[in-house]
Amino acid sequence: MIRSLVVLCLVCSALFFVNLQSRDFWAPDEGDFAQITRELDLDFIVPHLNGAPYGEKPPLFYYITYASQKLLGSIRGEISLRVPSGLFALIGAALLLGTIVKFVSPIQALISAGILVTSPLYYWQARYLQVDMVFSVFVAATLLFFFRFYATRKQPMLYLFFLCLALAFLTKGPLAIALVLPVVLVFLFSEKALGIVKIKDICIGILIFIIVAAPWYAAIYWREGAPYLYENIVRQNLTRFLDAWSHKRPFYYYFTTLPLDFFPWSLFLPLGIGLAFRRAKTDPKIRYFLIWFAWMFLFLSLSSGKISKYMLPALPAAAFIASLAFMVHESRYNRTMLLVLSSCFFRPRRSPFCLPTRYLPRILPGSDHHRHPVDHPRYGPGLFSSEKPV
Repeated sequence: MIRSLVVLCLVCSALFFVNLQSRDFWAPDEGDFAQITRELDLDFIVPHLNGAPYGEKPPLFYYITYASQKLLGSIRGEISLRVPSGLFALIGAALLLGTIVKFVSPIQALISAGILVTSPLYYWQARYLQVDMVFSVFVAATLLFFFRFYATRKQPMLYLFFLCLALAFLTKGPLAIALVLPVVLVFLFSEKALGIVKIKDICIGILIFIIVAAPWYAAIYWREGAPYLYENIVRQNLTRFLDAWSHKRPFYYYFTTLPLDFFPWSLFLPLGIGLAFRRAKTDPKIRYFLIWFAWMFLFLSLSSGKISKYMLPALPAAAFIASLAFMVHESRYNRTMLLVLSSCFFRPRRSPFCLPTRYLPRILPGSDHHRHPVDHPRYGPGLFSSEKPV
C-alpha cells in the first residue's frame, strides 16, 4: 500500500503540479474565480465578483483557494490558485487507491487509480481553477466512506460520510445530495440491508451535516435575504436541471463526450461494464461501483444543461469498472483494443483507426492547442492574456 501510494503521489505531482504558470487565467471561470477569491478580503461571508454579490455557488471552493493564495502568496498567482484542484485530485485518487487496496486487491487498486489520474478530463480539471474537481472529490469521498462503512460497519466511516456530504453541499449545493443519496439507497435496497444504518447514527449524521453546512446559509440569509438563497439553491440547481439557460444539450450528449474525455480507457469500458453486470449479482463491491456510475450518468444525462466536466464525479467508478477489463487474462477484446491504440499512436497516417486531428486537444489536454487560450474552443480567451483574440 505504501509503495503504491508513493508511486501515485509521484505520478500525480508530475501530472498536476508541473508548469501550472504556463498560461494565463482563461475566461470565463478562471478569471471570475480568481477575482472572487481576491474580493474575500473585503467580505468573507458574501462572495463578490467585481463588487457585486455572487450567488451562483456556495463559498467553500473560494475559501479553499483563498487559503492557498495566502499560504503560497509569494508564488505566482496562477500557481497558488490552481494548486487546490491538483491537491484534491491527488486526494481523490489516493482515497480510491486505499479503498480498493483494502477491500478488493492491490493490483486492481493501482490500475484503477492509474486509469483515473491519466484520464484526460480528470487530468485537465486537476490543473484548472474551477470548482468541479473539489466538488467531485468530496462526492467521491462521501461514497467511498459509505462503502467502507458497509464493509466494516464502523460508525466513524458513516460520520465521515455525512461530513463529506456537507462539504460537497457547501461546494456546489443540493446537487451533492442528488448525486449521492440515490446511489446509497439503491445499493442498500439491492442488498436488502436498509436496516444497517441505525436511527441514532442517522440523527448524529444529520446533526454533523447541519453543524457544517447551516451556519453559512444562516449568515447569508441574514446578510442578503431570500433572493440570494433562491439564486444559489433553486435557480442554479432545480431550474438549471429542468430548463437550463445555457449549455442545453440532448440526452445523448455524454455518449459523445465521455469516450474522448476518458480516452484511452473508454476503449476498455464496454468490457468492464459487461463484466460488472455479469458479476454484480454475486459481488456487492462491483455492484456498488456499477450503481454509482450508472446513476450519475443517467442523472446528468437527464439534466437539460450539460458540460463534459459535470461527469467528473462518475470517473472514480468508471475507473474501477474499466480496471475489471485488465483483470481478465488472454482477452481477445483487450488485444483488439490494444491494436487500435497502437494504430492510433504509432501509425497515424496509415491507420484506419486514426482519430481526426480536431479531437486531439480533448484527448491530450497538454497539447499546444490547450496552451493558447485565445484559440481554445471550449473555454474561450484568457481573461488576463496579453494576446488579442483573433
